[in-house]
Amino acid sequence: MSNTDRASITSLIEHRIREEVRRESREAVDAFASLIDAELSKLGVFAPSTNMCSLIGQVRIKHLDNLVNKRIDALVEQLVQAGKSTAQAEPTPPAFQVGDKVELKSGGPVMTIERFGANGQAVCAWASDNFSGSHDFAPHCLVRAGTVQYNCVSS
Repeated sequence: MSNTDRASITSLIEHRIREEVRRESREAVDAFASLIDAELSKLGVFAPSTNMCSLIGQVRIKHLDNLVNKRIDALVEQLVQAGKSTAQAEPTPPAFQVGDKVELKSGGPVMTIERFGANGQAVCAWASDNFSGSHDFAPHCLVRAGTVQYNCVSS
């Protein structure tokens, strides 16, 4: 996605949030303006001929900006949290097939995947010298044969 596309999408999101906030907060801001008008009327002052109209307009703009910024911050936080949960998800194990040669990540003999159990476990068989065996392993515990690197300590 290009920077122009991102800026356009960001602008659209902010515009929609601003319109939604304006609709939702109109009643509260109008009540504030009516209260100011009423108080000035008690003093015998005609509000439109004072600086109060300008003040009310500034309060209205500041109030809307604060509400919009809070909504945008909440949206960004949701996106960040969604990204964190995706990033922290366990990596998808490699897709194995019946007949693949595998070994345990921790090491051991080379095994052949004979089948997959209903629980998703790989049923692996191996043979060495006069011994053979078979066992179920979780696929995330396996790697393709030859990809395990053992740490050798020389003395």
